[in-house]
Amino acid sequence: WALSLAHAGLSEVFWERVMLSALEAADTLHPLVAALAVSGAFAMWAAMTFGVLMVMETLSACLHDIRLHWVEFQNKFYGGDGYPFVALSFGPIFAGYKSQEAESVDKNQVARLVSVTSRGVKRD
Repeated sequence: WALSLAHAGLSEVFWERVMLSALEAADTLHPLVAALAVSGAFAMWAAMTFGVLMVMETLSACLHDIRLHWVEFQNKFYGGDGYPFVALSFGPIFAGYKSQEAESVDKNQVARLVSVTSRGVKRD
């Protein structure tokens, strides 16, 4: 329904921009040139309208097919077995990394860090 309205609206815009422009310009041209201009404008309008119609109706058919697969087909085979969803969390990963990092820190490094932070910058 919405795509049909959009197609009608675009067809009207194409008519106003292409066909009416050619008809307005035809008043100032020789009758033979005016006839060719109007014929060319009509061919352009028809091609643009047909192109939009085909693209929009193809999109509509694809969306309807996807909806039918999702709503109708998936319900016949989905069992809901498996395991419950658990959201990804980086907290346990970082906690494990920090605990491993703390174990691997050298005692001399800790002493140097303590002396630097307690008395200011200490040069070796």
